[in-house]
Amino acid sequence: NIGEGKPMSACLFQYIDGVFHFFEEAVIAGARTEDTLEDMAQRGLLQKNARYVLHGDATGRHRDTRSKLSDWQIIINWLDKNKFNGVTMEVPNVNPPVRKRHNIVNGQMKNSLNQRRLFVYSNAKTLDKGFKLTSLKKGGSYIEDDSKPWQHVTTAAGYGICAVIEKKGSVGGTTFERF
Repeated sequence: NIGEGKPMSACLFQYIDGVFHFFEEAVIAGARTEDTLEDMAQRGLLQKNARYVLHGDATGRHRDTRSKLSDWQIIINWLDKNKFNGVTMEVPNVNPPVRKRHNIVNGQMKNSLNQRRLFVYSNAKTLDKGFKLTSLKKGGSYIEDDSKPWQHVTTAAGYGICAVIEKKGSVGGTTFERF
């Protein structure tokens, strides 16, 4: 996830037995998409023999005026060029509404049965902070306050969580109604 004047934000997670494990992040102010991929590769976060599923911002499909490619095209081209196999892209055509995304993410943090289905590990400090501090803009509308740098990585995580939940069709064993 990236926004004008906001850090390029990515987080890595695994979904194991119905539980989300967020174990790493890349939150870099002023970075381009390719810079973030290079950073993750240099830190050993990307393994060529691993299987990756890409989730994220649907607006990344649109070409930016600064580039002839979309963010997603840049990512796919970089992964191909660097011989990362086993990459699947599961990005929706439109982003989930904010309220729906917040409800789904909050339900993974603690559901009505008092179960946690989301864990953030120590290497994802910005994400951890964001999950604790993200808020809505002041006023009556349901709009995120994205003025804080941690907001973008929590949004990225939310896109991933929603994509997995939508694909699985359930939340914690309960049938999930698709909107």
